[in-house]
Amino acid sequence: MVKWAELPNDLNAMIANRVKVLEDFIAFGAVCTSWRTAATKDNFDALNSPQVPLLMLPDKGDDYREFYSLSKKKVSRVFLPEARGLLEIFPTKGWLCTLSRTGEMNLLHPFSRTSIQLPSLHDLLTSHGDYNIKGIGKHYISQVILSASPSDTSDYALVVVRYYLGVVSFWRPGDLNWTKINFRNESLCNVVYFKGQFYVLTRGLKVWVFDIAEPIVEPRLLVHQLNRSNYSPAMFYLVEISGALLVVTQSLYYQNVPDGPGYGDRTIEFNIYELDETKGKFNEINTLGDSSIFWGRDEAICIDSSRFMAGVKPNYIYFTRVIGSRGYYGGCGHARDMGAYNIKNGCDDHREFYSFSNGKVKSVFFQEVRRRLLSSKGWLISPTPEAAKLLHPFSGTSIQLALYMILKNWTTISSNKEFDTMVCCKGKYYAVDNAFDVWAFDLLANQL
Repeated sequence: MVKWAELPNDLNAMIANRVKVLEDFIAFGAVCTSWRTAATKDNFDALNSPQVPLLMLPDKGDDYREFYSLSKKKVSRVFLPEARGLLEIFPTKGWLCTLSRTGEMNLLHPFSRTSIQLPSLHDLLTSHGDYNIKGIGKHYISQVILSASPSDTSDYALVVVRYYLGVVSFWRPGDLNWTKINFRNESLCNVVYFKGQFYVLTRGLKVWVFDIAEPIVEPRLLVHQLNRSNYSPAMFYLVEISGALLVVTQSLYYQNVPDGPGYGDRTIEFNIYELDETKGKFNEINTLGDSSIFWGRDEAICIDSSRFMAGVKPNYIYFTRVIGSRGYYGGCGHARDMGAYNIKNGCDDHREFYSFSNGKVKSVFFQEVRRRLLSSKGWLISPTPEAAKLLHPFSGTSIQLALYMILKNWTTISSNKEFDTMVCCKGKYYAVDNAFDVWAFDLLANQL
């Protein structure tokens, strides 16, 4: 019988060279010590093996992090103790920029575990003139962007965006501290590295550009203002696609359902604009061709879906929106709006369910996918003003409820408290308010 752990090193290297998918390469290196030795970046052709972005799942409080693969619809578990208990993690160019609770900042590669020390968060806040050790959690960093991957070159720069203050800072290998660039009190959306320069999009829909190779780094205004869509855009991103620079706007519909952050907001549409740098304006476009955009909290990236066999659809935007991250509002972040948006037809009518028992993902056709959904007892509740209903995600059973906004159709128990969570136990409902007081009420008695 062949002992796989005793294969010659050159044969292991040949096998590793034939692995084209990153998550398969990770699994290859986890087999045994000799295979792990062959699983180096020199044996993985990342440039000629395009990868679907992996979704990093939340910290579970141990030394591992999980990554969900859209193409394989499975979760890979990676030993990464350096990412445990951090204040923030920002992904960029396949690396993670980590912020510890003591103010340390590093660039961390999640698979090789290579770490590059950066000037501290304390130094960053001090350079901006607002250092406060007690308020380190409210750093207002919205994005971290690399000009190139440190895996490929030592000639790169790291830019940190502090959206609320209208300030970006950059660092290059060899720099002792951060260099600050002020954008004249503009609130910043995001930054992208494009054709050797950094482009900055503001909340006022202006586009600035700066080049850190210049002796004096001074941003210049490129586009004064972008035309808005029919809805009110809530999020704006710059993204490069096939040598062109796009602005993607995400518009939300607010349902005024006061059951948590965001008050029931959901994505209603995306609009896409292409930069005409010669004329200094953006032109609206209605197709991405074979390309797809992955849109997260920190940045948007584009891939050519035609280079993948399955899992990624052309002309789609895959998005997740996080509300309440530590850097914005001082609380733990949680996803409130996610999905797949078809540029031609609107959002996809499928939702995926992940099983913790077998690590598999089931895709379910579900026309209510665009609605704000709450869950209870295996059912989903769609508390929208126009069509409140109970929905079973797998059988398709639907139970119509009274219109949510017509209060006379509902029995109301009056209270001046704001409840954060509720549970039913032994025939009564128990709720915790924002002062951490526990309340109980009995439906039969209609009394709090």
